[in-house]
Amino acid sequence: MSSILSPPELPSLERRQYGDAFWRSLFYFNGYRLCVAIILMAAVMTLGDSIPFGSYSRKAYLYASAGYIVFSLLSFAAVILRKQL
Repeated sequence: MSSILSPPELPSLERRQYGDAFWRSLFYFNGYRLCVAIILMAAVMTLGDSIPFGSYSRKAYLYASAGYIVFSLLSFAAVILRKQL
């Protein structure tokens, strides 16, 4: 009965640390994310009406693409800063 009321135990500090493979995979994932965002935005800006991306609202698509690029850059920064600590 007392185990139900006791707070859950937190994992030890060693179990919460992540290895180099984890940070390397996050770095590559963020690189892929940034490349895709830039390619999609460049495609709409250069090819114009010949592709269906942004055909309903080009302005909304460009804002969403720009936001995704900013999010990707912030993710890159977070991974690089966290890995250095």
